[in-house]
Amino acid sequence: MTSLFMKRTVAGAFVTLTCSSVFVDAQVPVREASQPPLPAASQLPVRDPEAPPQTTGTGVLRGRVTRLDNGQPLRRVLITVAGTAALIRDLPTAFTDNEGRFELTGLPAARYTLTAMKAGFVTLQYGQRRPNEPGRPIELANAARLEGVDLALPRGAAIAGRIFDQDGEPVVNAAVQVLRQRFVKGRRQLASGVGSSDLSDDRGEFRVYGLPPGTYYVSASVQDRPELTAVFVGPTLGSVSTFYPGTSSPEAAQPVTVALGQEIGGLSFAVARARRAAISGVVRTADGSPASDATLSLSQSMVFSSGMSSRGGSVSPDGSFSWPDLPPGEYNVSASVRSREEFAVARVVLDGADVRVELTPRKTDVARGRITFDGGAPPASLRPAQVRIRPVSLDPSELEVQRGTQTTRDDWTFEVGVTPGSRLLRTTTTAGWAIKSVRVGDRDVTDTPLLFNGSDIDGVEIRLTDRLTDVSGLVRDGRGRATTDATVVLFADDPGKWGPETRFVAVVRPDQGGRFSQRGLPPASYVAAALEYLEPGEETNPATLERLRQVGTRFTLADAEAKTLDVTLSSLP
Repeated sequence: MTSLFMKRTVAGAFVTLTCSSVFVDAQVPVREASQPPLPAASQLPVRDPEAPPQTTGTGVLRGRVTRLDNGQPLRRVLITVAGTAALIRDLPTAFTDNEGRFELTGLPAARYTLTAMKAGFVTLQYGQRRPNEPGRPIELANAARLEGVDLALPRGAAIAGRIFDQDGEPVVNAAVQVLRQRFVKGRRQLASGVGSSDLSDDRGEFRVYGLPPGTYYVSASVQDRPELTAVFVGPTLGSVSTFYPGTSSPEAAQPVTVALGQEIGGLSFAVARARRAAISGVVRTADGSPASDATLSLSQSMVFSSGMSSRGGSVSPDGSFSWPDLPPGEYNVSASVRSREEFAVARVVLDGADVRVELTPRKTDVARGRITFDGGAPPASLRPAQVRIRPVSLDPSELEVQRGTQTTRDDWTFEVGVTPGSRLLRTTTTAGWAIKSVRVGDRDVTDTPLLFNGSDIDGVEIRLTDRLTDVSGLVRDGRGRATTDATVVLFADDPGKWGPETRFVAVVRPDQGGRFSQRGLPPASYVAAALEYLEPGEETNPATLERLRQVGTRFTLADAEAKTLDVTLSSLP
């Protein structure tokens, strides 16, 4: 995925951008290496004291990084790789030399993703042609020496402008952030934490740089701090998220399009004002007495908000609390009593009127159970500390707070604190292992959320397996030739298996030879479809998958089955 740099610390007012666009592919095919090794490059391994033993290798990747605009070599570009095989640790990194060349050595056989990063340029993965698109994996065999892993980095584009208030005065410390639009957990929204950020100066001016070419939407808002909001008149008025050219509605926002390396300036608009309100209430124990020892937290839960970061709060002796002068938005109010391991949360929507809530912290629900293994005894290659339990919410706006231990004990039992709501139980572990089933008694709840609503759930059995399915094949174009510029979507033929956090949908890109591979899909009937491009997140959109069912290739996967099939490039009907 494309990642961009943060220019300055985010505080104050927000300017937000979302992007969709197309890159120019300026790389040559990977080929076997035949020339002598390059001069030594910086190798910066990261050590994990609890990681399993390093899997060593003798594979080599060589390449060159140039500027896309003029073909000149780029020096001091950071090159990193990520491997998909199990037990790969301490992978090397390198910097390009004066000729733009790099070399990575000591790589075990695996499928790798390679990323190039340099300030002022768009960060790219090898084979990536569009923003936010996954890179093309590189298949490296035992002792293989591959060269021609070449990338051409485009100079980043820039968008500049000025933020001012209703009286024409500059808004100081406007925070500028880049978001992208995508389908997330069942709905289209602007995903946060993906792009560059900036702060406006004393003239209210900002400049966001290092952007990929594409179309953006600009949003600005002011953080709820007295020194930043003093320009506004009246104690009951405050800023709200405002979109270029000066609307509070995302639907009415005007898009801004930039080409490769282009700079667009003059995006000036006023931050809108709206009536502020207060969130107040009381925190009580289960018997109705004041919970004066509770700790409070207030955070905004929507992507476009006033820019307020989460803040703490105190409870009065009578259990009351108040946050005055808050701008409109959606908030999460939580109360926690650490000494009794109690927690409560409420979702509040402010639209200019004061809101009062009552919170009663209670014991966090607990899921207790055991990890078991398909085939019997725990494997010697996997340690309990490597398996973590994750309660997962399917609601993208729900506040998720993990409480209690998430690590499996030495006897393979676990106890996980879970906040109220419907949760799937998932695991995080090393590659090569996947959930086979999750059961509570005689119920299979592998893909059915458990409701935590005031009572613990005991007797959970999470069974892991290393007998994984494997789907692989070749992607061909309309003339039957292998193609590398594609995205392969593998998804269950049954729409009931789609949705957020599903195990039955996967997206993979073909390697340098046009071959794709995906391990770990659960046994089921599937559809495979190959497209030139699919916007990241669209694989979670039921409407998109329904269209892909019309052009895809159907196949079935049995337990631990390896399936080979070729997929022909097609278009969405």
